[in-house]
Amino acid sequence: MRRNALRVSELRADIINEIKDFMSYKELKQIEFKKLFTVQLDVASSLTDYDMGIEMVVVKFLTDDGFVITDDSEINLDELNPYELAWILDELECINYIVSELKENENE
Repeated sequence: MRRNALRVSELRADIINEIKDFMSYKELKQIEFKKLFTVQLDVASSLTDYDMGIEMVVVKFLTDDGFVITDDSEINLDELNPYELAWILDELECINYIVSELKENENE
C-alpha cells in the first residue's frame, strides 16, 4: 500500500478503536444519537459484476461491538469512511447521544 493511503487506513483504524474504547470506558452497550445522520454505503449486486452505486442510510444507534444501526440493518464501522467515523467520535465526545443500554456489571 502506498504511504499516504496507508496513513488514511491507519487513521480509520485509530478512530474505530477510539469509538470502541469510548463505549467501553463509559460502560455503554448501546446509544441512540440525538441527531440522526446519514452515511454512504457502496451497493453491490451478486447478480452482476458492476458496482450498483451508493445508498444513503440514516444512522440511529451505535453498539459497543462496533456497529451502527439503521431502520433495517446493522453496519460495521469498518464499512464507513474516515469522515463518517470522525463525525461519530465527535458526537460521542460532545455527548450528543442518549444511553439506550448499559453493560451489565460482571461483578454482580
